[in-house]
Amino acid sequence: RPLPRSAPQRSPARPPATPRGPSARRRMSGVWFRKGLRLHDNAALAHAASRGGQVIPFFILDPWFDRSRIGVHRFRFLLEALQDLDGQLRAEHGSRLLVLRGRPEEVLREIFEGKGPFALKALYWEKDTEPYARDRDARVQALSAEFKVEAQGFSGHTLFDIDRVLAAPGFKAPISMSGMQSLLKAHGPVAEPLPAPRLPALKLDGFEVPQISELYEEVPAGPSAMPGGEREALRRLAAGGAGAGDV
Repeated sequence: RPLPRSAPQRSPARPPATPRGPSARRRMSGVWFRKGLRLHDNAALAHAASRGGQVIPFFILDPWFDRSRIGVHRFRFLLEALQDLDGQLRAEHGSRLLVLRGRPEEVLREIFEGKGPFALKALYWEKDTEPYARDRDARVQALSAEFKVEAQGFSGHTLFDIDRVLAAPGFKAPISMSGMQSLLKAHGPVAEPLPAPRLPALKLDGFEVPQISELYEEVPAGPSAMPGGEREALRRLAAGGAGAGDV
């Protein structure tokens, strides 16, 4: 097993930068990428873009996901997905992905206090369903309220909004295919995927996507057999579903 380096250090504090352009003077909205590392079908990103002003895409390398818990191949897949997202933002929008490091609540507190690399008036993210993430997001919601920052999570990781499904009268967890079909019928249809929104340009330096060699002593040799990233995933989807017999 590869030997992990020490956990990522917190992002260095610096005075808030001011992204350039007329939109930046109106509103600054942050989109916190987590699992949904894509531009298409991203409700949080689409909402931020629809509000106008500056959109700041960022990811936080959380030390909770320690290198002893995550193998080097899995972590390389994550970094490839981040690099692909960053590349799309740069090539198609003149924007970029900022990668911050540290416990999310501490990183966001510094930003809300004006000590981070940018300032925010609003924060959006894709909802998660795991216990750690739900507890973390509840703390972030409380922190946002403390600093009067608009904060909202959007469904997208699951076919339906999991909170609405669980809160529905008479809900019972399905234990069979017929139960799944009944749940789909009760809460459907599944929403159509959202197109990638148009985003304003973003000019900020630093906070690049790290290389795997920065995080692990031993790194895989050669290219990935199955690279990470939205564009690679769409390519594989198109190749695998090209014929009716493939579905």
